[in-house]
Amino acid sequence: MSFLRTFGKLRGIAPHNLGEAIQSYHAADNVVSLKDLEENGFTIEKFDAHYFYPEVGKFNLFNLVVARYEG
Repeated sequence: MSFLRTFGKLRGIAPHNLGEAIQSYHAADNVVSLKDLEENGFTIEKFDAHYFYPEVGKFNLFNLVVARYEG
């Protein structure tokens, strides 16, 4: 949760550098990308994201990932 509080204060964040910002704040072993899942035997069944800023006026990005392990 502290990331979201800190992230909201950062400037210059855009969709193209969001991943880099997240990775710079969190240890690499705490960040999992869709590519990481696919490379480790998972099939992405569904991915959805909703950005709630227009509704609440705060940075709120929620992601839903449904992945199936293929082994």
